[in-house]
Amino acid sequence: MPEVLTTNPDCWTVAFAAPGPAKVGTLTVRLARVVHGECWATRVGDELCFTADTEPCQALDELAAGCSVILAEASGLDADGPMKGHLTAGDAGRLAARSGGRLLILTHLRAWQDHRELLAEAASQSGCPTVLAHPGMRIALSSG
Repeated sequence: MPEVLTTNPDCWTVAFAAPGPAKVGTLTVRLARVVHGECWATRVGDELCFTADTEPCQALDELAAGCSVILAEASGLDADGPMKGHLTAGDAGRLAARSGGRLLILTHLRAWQDHRELLAEAASQSGCPTVLAHPGMRIALSSG
């Protein structure tokens, strides 16, 4: 644990992530440890699953299954080859298709990449509307 967290107890509340469901206000949140160091993917109810940084893995597939909106990193293209600890745009699209997602939002977009190529690759695999995340973007989630 970083020293700053233990030397300033009046400034920080330290909590440790754990797999499984937890209540956050009225929301049920589940975490799954994914393949990228200390990263955890997050699911909020049945509406939103955020992949965090990860390569494709069973824990992510299980967490995303049946989720409406998949917010997934797209750190490169399939042509870049498997990316250790990261999803390609194609991986993100295939995750959305496997999970039954109704919307795929690509994030973790790098400035030097062609975002149109990332979008096209993900959309060709997802089977659902696919968009690029951008600063200030808002998505209304509903259970209907």
